[in-house]
Amino acid sequence: SESKNKNSTPPPIMNAQSSLSQGDSHYVDGNYEAAIENYTTAICMTDSRRSKVAAADATTENDDATGKDAAAAANETKSIRFQSLTHRSETYLSLSKYPNAYNDATAALALYPPSDTVDDGLASASPRPAELALAHDRIARASVGLAQQNMGIGGRSKNRVAFVKMSHPSMGESEMAGVARDHWESALVLAGLVVDADAVQDGEDDVEGSIKKG
Repeated sequence: SESKNKNSTPPPIMNAQSSLSQGDSHYVDGNYEAAIENYTTAICMTDSRRSKVAAADATTENDDATGKDAAAAANETKSIRFQSLTHRSETYLSLSKYPNAYNDATAALALYPPSDTVDDGLASASPRPAELALAHDRIARASVGLAQQNMGIGGRSKNRVAFVKMSHPSMGESEMAGVARDHWESALVLAGLVVDADAVQDGEDDVEGSIKKG
């Protein structure tokens, strides 16, 4: 019976995906607090420890599983975490909770160093340039909101940034406006990659169409 109960329990990655989807539904309905609760659940289910467990499960469940299978499982878990963080960031923006939005989008980007953003087949769950661009855009929009409140960066830890009200008017505006500009520039670069990729795909489609017609 113990084996039966174990098999009837969905793996954490499925629960995380379900929580992410439920959060998206609540967000569309304008139920932001419920959305945040679901996104938070998905984030908790996809921490680094669970990513390692997902990789281990992918290997132990199938004797023929390769290192590639294990890495793919870990990448999928990380992808769900990325989406949950960025979607929660967008939800915090809707509630004008700019520090939370800033930190969530920053944490999402930290999951993927620049060298990891190119899909190499193994990391098939890596975010597309468009998703990364949106994360940068959310940091920029949060920075604008903080600038309007004359908030500036008061301190940094490994995972979060603390914001404080600046003592002189426009000090926070100047600092955070610069942060916003930097992230919008990054978003534009990534958006350019999307446009280039679409152009290449259109060119390949045209060539294929010409070959078929010929």
